[in-house]
Amino acid sequence: MGKKQKKIDSLAHWQRQTAELLIEKVQISKKIEILTLRLKVCN
Repeated sequence: MGKKQKKIDSLAHWQRQTAELLIEKVQISKKIEILTLRLKVCN
């Protein structure tokens, strides 16, 4: 019983980390988009 619960906990932790990484990736790509748009406007 205890082993199974530990497995579930680590899986949930892994999924949370993956979700956080994806959110970070999206935010970074949005920042890059905004920066490139600004550069296009300036040039």
